[in-house]
Order: sequence, then structure tokens, then C-alpha cells
Amino acid sequence: MSDRPVSNPAVAAEPPTAARGVVREIRASDIDVSIRHQTILGAIEALGQGEAVRLHVDHEPKPLYYMLQAEHPGQVSWEPEESGPSEWVVVVRRIAGHAG
Repeated sequence: MSDRPVSNPAVAAEPPTAARGVVREIRASDIDVSIRHQTILGAIEALGQGEAVRLHVDHEPKPLYYMLQAEHPGQVSWEPEESGPSEWVVVVRRIAGHAG
């Protein structure tokens, strides 16, 4: 994952005082499919404690949820904000540790 692009227009940084600690908004549909998975995971893995990303996707992101629970147990929270049918929005927050 270290070869992910540093700058991506679909991953917009917000000021540190952003609401509820969200530091990035990620719209999966804006990311080229060839780098989508690594871009999303890279953004989540780079979070500091208490920071979060708000992820917008066009399908239920359950596989991502299960992967994060397996690879980062007890380190991230999963906060659904919208559940379809055309868009799913979830806030993923670093609650412990730091993998980045």
C-alpha cells in the first residue's frame, strides 16, 4: 500500500476542526477503480487517534467492515450515516492505535 498516490482529488482534506473529527471525505465513485481499494484503505490506515474518514459508496460496504474488523480489531469504529438504496455513507474512526 505504500505505492498509493499521495494526492487524489477524490480524497479531500478538511480543516482539523471539522465536525466530529472527520478529516477526509471520500467518494469512491470519484476514484479510478484501479486504485480505489488501496486509496480508501490507505486513508483509513493513515488516521490518527480520534480522526475519521467519511466514505460515500454506491453499494453496502460490508466487505470493508469485515476486513477492518479482522485486520484492525478494536482500532476503528464503524458509524453508518446513510444506508442506501443509492448511496451508503459510513464514518470510519480510529479509536485506538495507529497503523500509519
